[in-house]
Amino acid sequence: MNAVARLLATGVICGAVTTACSSGRNPVLVVPPPPPPLFTLGGVLLSAERLEPLGGARVGLHRLGLPSTGTPYREMSTPANGSFQFDALAPGRYLLDSRAIGFKRRRDTLVLAEHPAPSIQIALVEDRMCLDMCPADPRVLAAARAQRDRWICDRESESIAIARRGWIEFFSTRAQEDQVGRLRDSAAVAKGLRRIKDDRVCRHVAQAHGEASSLAFTLFRLDKFWLISQPNFDSPWVLDDAFKGLAYAGFLP
Repeated sequence: MNAVARLLATGVICGAVTTACSSGRNPVLVVPPPPPPLFTLGGVLLSAERLEPLGGARVGLHRLGLPSTGTPYREMSTPANGSFQFDALAPGRYLLDSRAIGFKRRRDTLVLAEHPAPSIQIALVEDRMCLDMCPADPRVLAAARAQRDRWICDRESESIAIARRGWIEFFSTRAQEDQVGRLRDSAAVAKGLRRIKDDRVCRHVAQAHGEASSLAFTLFRLDKFWLISQPNFDSPWVLDDAFKGLAYAGFLP
């Protein structure tokens, strides 16, 4: 028996010559699963009363369930036919934020899980005209005040992220200079915002402000200002150290 025959007999030679080494089976090729297909979400904004398309409205899309510092956000203006479309969306939960001048702001949570994504119609309700900001429903105010022992700081991370983004936009928009002083760089605002987590402080500031229509409040400190809003940046106010309202931040473009 020559040398090669002896090696074959003992199973030492492997590879192209023989498969006697290791387990005697071919390796299994493990292929990673393909990425999930991306979605296109589209629809149209309408007036709920007249069923007419709303051009010039703003539609924002927030990806929910991610850390607040990395939450993707997209926004667009609707053309005359009121249509909107967001492409290349990963599966998951989203918050669709729709607003137009003269209409009540609307927020809808949706889940993209099955293809194709539905084309959706969003009807905005006309808002009553006010010289400044519309006052809250007195029944809601009374109910909130009656339960002020339950008032807490906002604990919803997604709501807090929306409020943080709203304050950054407000303080870096030139329209607010006359109300709260100098224009700030958005990065400087983001760095300077300090969220208040102590329920006693949130309760005290909300009670002093006197505009509570919920049981939770998102409270930030920036320079000498108290920045208070209700969940999802509803009724946002800039207050001074005496808790006097200096500027309403709810009329962002």
